[in-house]
Amino acid sequence: MLTHLSVDNFAIIEKCELEFHSGMTIITGETGAGKSIILDAIELILGARAESHLIRSGSKKCEITAIFDVTNYLYIQDWLTEKNLSAENSECFLRRTLSDDGRSRSYINNQPVPLQLLRELGSLLVNLHGQHEHQTLLNRETHRECVDAYGHHEKLVESIKKLYHQYRDTENQLKQCHTQFGNKETRSEFLEYQLKELSGLNLTAASLNQLETEHKNLAQIQNNIQNYDCLLNLLDQTILPAIYKSQNLSQPLSANISDLLENSRIQLEEASGEIKHITEDINLNPERLSDIENQLTKIYDLARKHRIKPQELFNLYDQLDQELKNLQNMDNTVELLEKKLESIKTEYFVLAKQLSEKRQKVSRKISKEIALFIQELGMQGAKFSAALIPTESEINLHGLEKIEFLVSANPGQALQPLSKVASGGELSRISLAIDLIAAQNQNLPVLIFDEVDVGIGGGTAARVGQLLKQLSEKTQVICITHLPQVAAHGKQHLHAAKKIHNKQTFSFIDYLTPEEKIHEIARMLGGMEITKQALSHARELVGTP
Repeated sequence: MLTHLSVDNFAIIEKCELEFHSGMTIITGETGAGKSIILDAIELILGARAESHLIRSGSKKCEITAIFDVTNYLYIQDWLTEKNLSAENSECFLRRTLSDDGRSRSYINNQPVPLQLLRELGSLLVNLHGQHEHQTLLNRETHRECVDAYGHHEKLVESIKKLYHQYRDTENQLKQCHTQFGNKETRSEFLEYQLKELSGLNLTAASLNQLETEHKNLAQIQNNIQNYDCLLNLLDQTILPAIYKSQNLSQPLSANISDLLENSRIQLEEASGEIKHITEDINLNPERLSDIENQLTKIYDLARKHRIKPQELFNLYDQLDQELKNLQNMDNTVELLEKKLESIKTEYFVLAKQLSEKRQKVSRKISKEIALFIQELGMQGAKFSAALIPTESEINLHGLEKIEFLVSANPGQALQPLSKVASGGELSRISLAIDLIAAQNQNLPVLIFDEVDVGIGGGTAARVGQLLKQLSEKTQVICITHLPQVAAHGKQHLHAAKKIHNKQTFSFIDYLTPEEKIHEIARMLGGMEITKQALSHARELVGTP
């Protein structure tokens, strides 16, 4: 159960420390006083979405801590152990902080955890029934979920879902095979042609690298030969003839210039000879270069054709070869898929029929219980049925039937869907009846009811209080209410009040003594002016002389 809650700088609460006890805790107060803020804080500590506007005005950070005693809940202790989050004792300590920059941090037993883990634990600790929950009853999905939760069908439902998805996946594979089978011959011929093209290359990752390296070397040699030839032609046909002519012109003019030109001629002739010697030693194989260029051209053209990189061509060959083999084995593949589909279908119907039988038993039981509850809640003569409606398609995600809640609000009326016959007040009572039944069937440390008694009063409200008190004997119940008939049954009573100080609003939560509880219930009965008659009535409700 929840034993302690600490709230700092959250909404209009500056600081609040609350100790909770077993049984039923009632929270009352004027509208806007801060009753629901306590529930908002609990929801936040259990993983609800955090927004910076929740931080009290003028503060940079809010912090909420909660302590749960999980002594009698071995499945929660096992969960904590599995996640390496267990504490030395049987307490579970949760903490969550929210900064004004929007950052939120979560902790379980003083260890930082991701928000999803906090939410997962929260679903094991608390179940909250809200005042607007009755609107979800108009959705038939809720009806099925309610019946399956009541019957503890979770494992069976999950197994059926898995089989459904396996069936659909296999069915899609079979459809693809049939589509491919129709183009089998054409596709096979095309694949064989493509494989022949690729195999003609004799290509591997190593061979492509080798070809590119060899081509680069041969191309460089060819380029060098061309440069040497160009240089040799330049020396022999242009530069040396010019030197000869310059020498002839310089001899009568200057012996020194003539000597310099002679030296230049000698060096240039040596350079020409060296070039001829080098080119004679260069070994170029033009045929090999041409062959490599042709091979690379085919490789690059084929890569462009398939819109891939050249080095990916050898992987493409394996892919196309595998596809061709699959096509050639199409008959076997189709046969295997058909057998698999039939096997899944058989297993599906075995489990689905088991679920249907369980749902039929549960629907009969829950129909009787809800009908009894709503009659106790003031709908005299009303009837209720959780009807199982066969699905139109053979295999469905949720089994062989849909479930729809039918109601007859008045004697003599036929059962009809909730959306067609139930008024807002009737929906509230039916929702409350379902909540009470669901709560009795849950093994959770804490159940919270947030004004689920809206729209009822008088003897009906008194009966709701009795039912919630009975429920609190099994598990801890926290209830926010505006009804004195419900509040009178609380073991612990908290009161929310709002005060303004220095132009700032503060919410305070106080424990009420037995006498203060009488005055609060009298206020709820008669308004702000508490009369002797209201006090007397309050004592009568509480059972205090």
